[in-house]
Amino acid sequence: MNRFGKIKRDYRAGDMTVAAFDGNARLVPYCLVALLALLVATYLVFMNSMTKKSFEIKRIESAVSDMRRENSRLEVEIAERESIATLSEQVAVLGMVPTEKIDYVTIGSGEVALR
Repeated sequence: MNRFGKIKRDYRAGDMTVAAFDGNARLVPYCLVALLALLVATYLVFMNSMTKKSFEIKRIESAVSDMRRENSRLEVEIAERESIATLSEQVAVLGMVPTEKIDYVTIGSGEVALR
């Protein structure tokens, strides 16, 4: 006999067989309880991880929403600053005057760098 149960010898077939749970039948409920406890613990760890990730996703979505609102606000501000009315006001504040004649510089051969 070993710790796994009683060993029987079948002399006709010439092999040894182990009778399952002959000596350890009382351990089965404990093994089932341990297995159930392991499954419950695994489930709790998994659900905790999923909950943490869910909160992280909501936080990131909120940040994206805030950034989109800020982007829209900045686009409106840029459009206002680039408007003709705003540019005309800036021209007056800076004391700029319109030019009478525009002079262009021309280069003889059109090349910028000599070799």
